[in-house]
Amino acid sequence: MPAIALVLRAVLGTLYLVSGWTKLLSAPGKFASTIAQYDVVSGPLASLAAYAVPWAEYLCGICLILGLRTAGALRILWALNTAFIVLLSQALLRNLAIRDCGCFGERVLLSPEQTLVLDLVTWIVFLFLHLKLPSTRRYTLDTYLDR
Repeated sequence: MPAIALVLRAVLGTLYLVSGWTKLLSAPGKFASTIAQYDVVSGPLASLAAYAVPWAEYLCGICLILGLRTAGALRILWALNTAFIVLLSQALLRNLAIRDCGCFGERVLLSPEQTLVLDLVTWIVFLFLHLKLPSTRRYTLDTYLDR
């Protein structure tokens, strides 16, 4: 079972590393306008999120892959994933015209429904990894740093 958790941690880390990197390569204003289409935040708050979210995804993705500060990185990304599920769900319930989720820039375009399914599956993977943290801790860099 630890092998499955290690593979899932690496896959999830890679997913968020790529997602964050893709957003970092594009103009922050583009991601801010994507955030604004959810009709929850706009202006300076959308700009702040457009700056902070890609960095959080990128850095926490690296941490998950390396097993560095694993619990913290997992919780930060899980919180972002949960927030996005809520944002996307409210947009779908309100029939907002979401053109692009903003997850991977223009490289991978998913419909809102596809994105919601992906995020719900990802949420379950986060739960699994959270439950497996104690048994997989010996396979992380955290073990060596906490000595």
